Amino acid sequence: MDKLLEYCKARYDEELGFKFSLANIFAWLFFVVSIFISSNNLSDVVFCGLSQIKVKNMLDMSDGVIPSLTMLQLLYSVGFVIATAWLCRSMSEGLFYLFTLKEEFKTLVIDITLKFHDVKGNDVQRKALGLGAKVEIDRNIKKIRRTTSLAEVFLVIALCTAILMPLSMINIIVFAVCGLTFLVIVWSSFHYFVSDVLPYHVAIKYSAGELAEIRQSYTASLH
Repeated sequence: MDKLLEYCKARYDEELGFKFSLANIFAWLFFVVSIFISSNNLSDVVFCGLSQIKVKNMLDMSDGVIPSLTMLQLLYSVGFVIATAWLCRSMSEGLFYLFTLKEEFKTLVIDITLKFHDVKGNDVQRKALGLGAKVEIDRNIKKIRRTTSLAEVFLVIALCTAILMPLSMINIIVFAVCGLTFLVIVWSSFHYFVSDVLPYHVAIKYSAGELAEIRQSYTASLH
């Protein structure tokens, strides 16, 4: 079973490795706006502060939000984006490990392996299983990446609230709700990955006659 879990984790890391996305742009902009709200004492709550910032303030390159940044704040904002991306990935990997401990996960993985293991001698069926697998992987991975980006948005809001806003009951609630939403979205994406992405990885390897790694993992899980 350990080798099966290692294979699943390797595929997860391969498909969901760091890629620059709109979530990173949102992280930078939200952090910059949060700094502006905090520095100018517009509000003690980031969402209330947003209601006081006009769009023209964001687009004004002479006296707007972005030009008002100090060089140190600009460096902080870049560091925040990098740190958030790293934290999001690290937390996802940790949650993925916890997810693999569930019996439901182990059952799904073994069922996937048995499906291909039982028909390994049928060349026609083997090739049919791999047909269209790459298309399905691309489509399903795009969905997971969108979900992951959405999760990162909630993580950004939670971190900005915790780092830049004063301690208050409403900020604690915002932090807790956004943090919990991040965890729920990431957790649900793991199940989708195992049920709707991983089987197609196995199908591609199987159709190409490269099932050795999967078969070895399956055999090892029986001992």
